[in-house]
Amino acid sequence: MANNDSLQNRLDNSMNGSTPQINPDEQHKFLGTFAERVDFAIKKEDINNIEAQQILKKEINDHNDYQLLLNGTIGQSSIMTYIKLASSNNIKFTQRNDKIYEKSPFGVVFVSEKAINQENYIFKPSDNKVNIEDKPARKKTFLSRLFNKK
Repeated sequence: MANNDSLQNRLDNSMNGSTPQINPDEQHKFLGTFAERVDFAIKKEDINNIEAQQILKKEINDHNDYQLLLNGTIGQSSIMTYIKLASSNNIKFTQRNDKIYEKSPFGVVFVSEKAINQENYIFKPSDNKVNIEDKPARKKTFLSRLFNKK
């Protein structure tokens, strides 16, 4: 009798198109993939950190067959740097825009198609952290000062 119930549940799920996911919370956290496939991940609050971008660029150079997953719920302007980085290095990238990814702590996840079981894959900023917003403004050139009198 229990065997018939599990068979009926399986048939119902197949007919409705709702197949159960394996570790859905983990997949939502890592933008649709498993933790065992993650090579490098950047949290949302570190998305503008130059050090994180440099480390990711090195990882892209080392593993050009991996894919970049971008959290589209944080805004296009925040991830544009990573889109350009992926495009210029011929890296596949996917932007995840579903509402479920708003809860994810990650903005960028660099992943393999297979399990790599990488340790310490989450970016941790050093003490001498520099963000893009913290860069000093460019000084005006002589010509811009001459013609932009205000």
